[in-house]
Amino acid sequence: LPPLQAVTTTIDSWVARSTALHIAATIPEENRLACGLMTGAWLDNPMSIDPDVIDGEVVVPTGPGLDLGTWRRP
Repeated sequence: LPPLQAVTTTIDSWVARSTALHIAATIPEENRLACGLMTGAWLDNPMSIDPDVIDGEVVVPTGPGLDLGTWRRP
């Protein structure tokens, strides 16, 4: 079996969660475990934005840098 990898966050900022999302996206799908990146709803904070989810998968922004402008508010 290939080595399995997961990337997760705790109660982190929007920027930290976006960084973790981009790191998780670099792991080949066959090596990737479910990743705990959707923790923004746990925060009562204007920075508690999460990325879009389509069919159970987080949409990785494709703009320059972390492309934080594409994240939505809960």
